[in-house]
Amino acid sequence: MEPQSKNILLIDDIDRIKKGHDASRNTASYSGIVHLEKEDIDLKGFLISVEIDRNFNGSVIDRVSVDFIIENGTYYKKILPEKDTLFITLTKHEGVRTRSTTYKLVITNNTQGDTGSYSQHASEESLNKGGMKRVLAQAVDIVWYGTRLINNSFTLRGVTIEKAMIASFNDFISNTRNIKINGRQLEIDKFNFDTPINENFYNNVTIGSNVTMYDVPTHLQKEYGVYNGNIGTYISKEYNTGDEQNLKDSIYIYPLYSPLTVKNRKRKMRLYAEKGVLNKFIDATFVNSENSLDILCSAENASKQIFTQYSADSGAGFSMVDANHITKENKTENDRDNVFLQQSYNKKDGVSPTRHAGVTSNPFQARSDILLKAGTTISINWNFSIQELVSPGMAVEYIYEIDKDGKPSIEVLDGIVQAIYTNVDNNQKNSKSVVTVFLHNKNLN
Repeated sequence: MEPQSKNILLIDDIDRIKKGHDASRNTASYSGIVHLEKEDIDLKGFLISVEIDRNFNGSVIDRVSVDFIIENGTYYKKILPEKDTLFITLTKHEGVRTRSTTYKLVITNNTQGDTGSYSQHASEESLNKGGMKRVLAQAVDIVWYGTRLINNSFTLRGVTIEKAMIASFNDFISNTRNIKINGRQLEIDKFNFDTPINENFYNNVTIGSNVTMYDVPTHLQKEYGVYNGNIGTYISKEYNTGDEQNLKDSIYIYPLYSPLTVKNRKRKMRLYAEKGVLNKFIDATFVNSENSLDILCSAENASKQIFTQYSADSGAGFSMVDANHITKENKTENDRDNVFLQQSYNKKDGVSPTRHAGVTSNPFQARSDILLKAGTTISINWNFSIQELVSPGMAVEYIYEIDKDGKPSIEVLDGIVQAIYTNVDNNQKNSKSVVTVFLHNKNLN
């Protein structure tokens, strides 16, 4: 499929990335401070690693895992008694750059009665002589934690899905109910929302009181349809350079499998497939600018995943009966076994989402399933990474070279970022990520 072993047409871009890579940011580590009610505990020398799992397809927030050791006495006498009210500030160091974020801290390897053989009457000093305690914990986003149970039940009449979504989240962002965490007022910066594919005008759009704000997009997708490529919701800070400080959280709503919806975004990720190398040997790995994050990856590793997964007969169509065409008249039929309520709709007035005998008037979910089948999910390794530069639902271009009729040719697959997992090891002082992207195969060669 690719007889040439070296890049020809992409060589200038590959050299541009290698020369433009900022090696001063290759050194990465974290420091941490645990906040108690009346004092702070510096984890200098005790923080082992920080792992950040940003799953844009299945989660709402970063899963930040913290691994550190602490003296027994400090743990049992100070940290454990305040385990329900702990906070931690993590500061990431990239060369001379620093970036700090405060989280709620939840210890995950603590069990009831974890005092073991330690006496309640032993002093902190004597317990400290007994060794160190390994602590595994989750650092939880404060904004999500404080607002996770808020709902915004409503019924809007005569609106599109876009207007319903904007009205709901604008109200939520402007009114966080005066919630304070650790004495700090919660604030949300903005609402980043890709324009829905569903342009229908609805008589009623209803959100029940059992739906939390972060579940609103999924509810609207299932009940009415928002995008052709399913939907994701995420809380993240909006980094462009990675140098920004004191950013507030923003809410992102985006399609998961519809690259055309996000294709025209101002900023995107471009993956350049370099031939003849393995990811683990690529060190000058990326260059970042205002409009693009360009990353080198192994052509051999990526191509193996793409062409192994793709099946030309996976199916690219579907048939559907619109329930609104079944239920054209307002009438109720009652027999001994069943009651059927049929709703009418008029295109001039708007439509109503309808289900009839298992048939739905929402084609967007069916199209989402087709788009998923028409694509491929691949993972690439990214050494010396800065995971903050990857935003939820970020548009992707996978750029590679093939041999076409004996001549080199550049091909591009459009896609969307699905996740990025990052490990920062304080002993090795580097950052390594695995980026997962969905690529649409419509122009696969």
